Amino acid sequence: MANQRNVSELTLLQGAFHAMRNAGLLLTSAAALYETKQYSGSLILASFSREEIGKSEILIGLRKKALSGENISVTQVRNASDNHASKMIESRAGIHTLLSGTEQEKYGKALDPSTVDWNNPEERALYAEWFQAITERAELVKEKASGQMYKKRVSLLYVDLNEDGETWNLPEEVTAGTACYFISMVAADYNLRSNKLRNEYGAQWKDHPEFPEAVYLKPPLPK
Repeated sequence: MANQRNVSELTLLQGAFHAMRNAGLLLTSAAALYETKQYSGSLILASFSREEIGKSEILIGLRKKALSGENISVTQVRNASDNHASKMIESRAGIHTLLSGTEQEKYGKALDPSTVDWNNPEERALYAEWFQAITERAELVKEKASGQMYKKRVSLLYVDLNEDGETWNLPEEVTAGTACYFISMVAADYNLRSNKLRNEYGAQWKDHPEFPEAVYLKPPLPK
């Protein structure tokens, strides 16, 4: 069967670059919608960007397996690429959704490895503790997360009757602050991951596409 054909390591690497580039394009579009105060649409595009970042990471992981001699089929690649929860978890911008508010505050610095002082034993220990906490619960939320993300996107796109039977959920109810915070997290993650991908693997595919620049938004002024 065609879907059982093996995928080459070069094809997987190319997919990782294409996914990362698409993440940048989606993020640029999200920022454009934000600037026109279309906050629901901007948040949705940013969530798709986040998933493309995760897809890129997944493809790099599959490539490493291919390089070690494991046969990677078309079906494996498609299944991995279609798993929304896995892509959320692979993307660092999605990791905070697995943590409570207290945990986010505790592990705040560990959420971005680029800010960790690796020469500081306390910060290294905090990062290790955070990584273990994320790993332990990631598998538990994958199946549930897929349904939750779909429902969340639907609530941001469509007018729908709320559970009270009297009020309506409106897409425009997403605040500027919420959209700005989420897009900014995705942008920081994209900047980190796209640079890492380019620096570590760019020489292995010399004709790789260039990545769009990361976008950064100005937080809304307090009222």
